[in-house]
Amino acid sequence: MDELRPASLGTDADALALRAQLLAVQSSLVEGRWTETESVGQALYDSARAAGNIEISAEAALAVAKALFNVDRLDSAEDWCKRTREAAVQGGLTALHATGWVVSAAVRARLDRTTDAIAAVAEALDRLDSSMPAAARRTVYFGVAITYRGLGLWTHAADAWRAAVEVDRASDGGDGTMISRLNLIECGLRAHDDLCEIDAPAAEVLLHEMLAMEPEVCRFAATLPAGWYRFRSHHMLGALLVRRSCFVPALSMLQLAVSQETGHPNAAQGAAWLDLGRAQAGLGNHTAARASAAQARTRLDGDERGPGGLRPLPGLHDLWRVERMRGNHDAAVALLAQHHQRVVRNVQALLDAQVAGLTRQLSAKTLSLQNADLRERNAGLARSFQDISRVADTDPLTGVLNRRAIEAAFATLQLQGRRFVVAMIDLDHFKAINDTYSHGVGDAVLRRVTATLQDGLRAPDRLGRYGGEEFTLLLAEADLAGGAVIVERLRLRVAAVDWSVLARGLVVTFSAGLVGVGSGEGFDEAVARADRLLYQAKHLGRNRVVDGLPTAV
Repeated sequence: MDELRPASLGTDADALALRAQLLAVQSSLVEGRWTETESVGQALYDSARAAGNIEISAEAALAVAKALFNVDRLDSAEDWCKRTREAAVQGGLTALHATGWVVSAAVRARLDRTTDAIAAVAEALDRLDSSMPAAARRTVYFGVAITYRGLGLWTHAADAWRAAVEVDRASDGGDGTMISRLNLIECGLRAHDDLCEIDAPAAEVLLHEMLAMEPEVCRFAATLPAGWYRFRSHHMLGALLVRRSCFVPALSMLQLAVSQETGHPNAAQGAAWLDLGRAQAGLGNHTAARASAAQARTRLDGDERGPGGLRPLPGLHDLWRVERMRGNHDAAVALLAQHHQRVVRNVQALLDAQVAGLTRQLSAKTLSLQNADLRERNAGLARSFQDISRVADTDPLTGVLNRRAIEAAFATLQLQGRRFVVAMIDLDHFKAINDTYSHGVGDAVLRRVTATLQDGLRAPDRLGRYGGEEFTLLLAEADLAGGAVIVERLRLRVAAVDWSVLARGLVVTFSAGLVGVGSGEGFDEAVARADRLLYQAKHLGRNRVVDGLPTAV
């Protein structure tokens, strides 16, 4: 690369003109006009080099790299990251050198080069210091977050977005603060969806944090013209409403989002259509939900693939949910397994970095920025194990299958064409047990109930914790009448346990509803039917099983 001449060779007027052009390039980048950013940014890079303005050339190269990343032209993006770093080194521009590395980290994560991505994050953080401008620090946090997102590590990514929000807030980041919050909401909701199946209380805490940003996002969305961030705002607002089970307003918001999807990345369009399908399913319109899932699939299939045709992990995360919504359970299970395998590999790479001392280097540099949360994510071995536990099949409290695993077992039975029954079991007055005897006793009750149920099951049967005090039971090779006998026997076993050993006066019973599963019926539909019978059992006085069989006269 030719040497850049000193900036002093240009006039003040030339420098001001170049600076004005740079501001225009950065504005087009923020507004999501990436093709324009690329073309104008490349021209500015050439002009700045000719004028000997090292800083403007590095800034222009960085903007081009970000634009190319957003349109999945990854090899070109890596090349422009390298140009950014070379100019930064020549000009002694430490902040730009760091940001050049962190964008490169995001590119490498997207290319499925996990070890290289982690190394690039280390290079970026190795150049940080407390004197770095807030805008540069924010860019570094953005890059770290996008890298972790590309590796499928949602909780790590959310921590980095929190750090970006804090930098924006401290420096009056304006609209930039809201952009960080939109990204935080997206990663937070992905982490929430996974946590629902292994740690419902933690998922609820995370959801409340995301919901706290809803009013500000609403105000922000109302000020925006049509474009990328208006689309993003409407999508995130709709996604929040879906998680709150406010399906009617969610439907309106998400329909508004997909109506303005044109020109935005395929992955973002697919995610919006998926959430629209979730809202439709929540309202009981499964035909419309499957149609939206098909739209999501089309857009996700158009997303740029990585080496060897690998899908990006966020897209893979969405695709298995899409196929589940469409009723393609074998495809959903295969996609889920592929997603888990790659996430585990990425977590292992982080652990390898810890062993090599790499993560300790990242921690030391992050400490200089006084961001304890991100420091813990980079340095804490225990934090990495959260991502490992997330992809496990068992519920950590009770040891039975978690919700994801019981759903996979359901899909397997359907694929095998076997006759089976689904039962939904809910402990009676469980909140009162927690309130009266403590949550410790409540946890002990959950563990003992599951042990009692497991002891009474046959080898092919499967028990899973659906959430809270609710369990899903799959009874293989059973019809509805036979299943009712099994669940009634389990009910009597639980009621007969001497619960006073846990707390004096403690009584534990459960109510249940069960249905026979139709050929091709989806997990959510079968559970919804069983849940309706479970609620009927509660209404009839609890401690009973309702199976939907005709009542004898």
